[in-house]
Amino acid sequence: MATSIPLRVNREQSFHKVTDFEKKLELKDFAVLNKNVLLFRDEEDELMVLIIKSKNRYTVEHYMRLPERAPYELINGKLVFQPSPKYLHQAASGNLLLCLITHVKTHKLGIVRHTFDVHLDKTNIVQPDILFLSNERMDRRKDWIYGAPDLMVEILSKGTKKKDQKTKLALYEKHGVLEYWLVDTDNRTVEIHVAKQGKFTKKALLQENELLIAEVVPGFQMPVSDIFSV
Repeated sequence: MATSIPLRVNREQSFHKVTDFEKKLELKDFAVLNKNVLLFRDEEDELMVLIIKSKNRYTVEHYMRLPERAPYELINGKLVFQPSPKYLHQAASGNLLLCLITHVKTHKLGIVRHTFDVHLDKTNIVQPDILFLSNERMDRRKDWIYGAPDLMVEILSKGTKKKDQKTKLALYEKHGVLEYWLVDTDNRTVEIHVAKQGKFTKKALLQENELLIAEVVPGFQMPVSDIFSV
């Protein structure tokens, strides 16, 4: 059995036999066991078993060997599991995405993408819920985006809230994101951080009855209540 990126099979796992792994994978592109075990097949159709260790330092080379759509981000050299979003998360993301795409396309301001790889450096590849890349930064768009977009948006969930509020806030500030929105579906608020001289400043905590106005997307505004429409 081969191991991937670059680890060994943990023989203490209950699914330690090849046949057990095969059964768990079945016809899926990949399977995740308890967040830290990833099963998939490589380009030669060989079964790969990745045991993800929190103490390991991973790089972009490791990340790029994962199967497409594998639910992980690379943050500060660690592979961080991304839980599946719940309904309210998807509703908020979809509502905001539709309005942003419509506005940006109508006014030819750049591009809007969702859950798209953003390569910040060799040990950080993130997948924000929504991003806006202006025409002025369009040279950063290749197969993926290399460098900071103008705007990053994260929809908070129980499994990612701490990461979004602290780790990603610091990471996005460091790499030159100009504006960062934290959308809280539980409290129905939007927290806005804007970069001033390279440092994020908390500009507003918008309630449901207020208007969201983007600083880096010229002319964009949207009632906060529309984001949480289900």
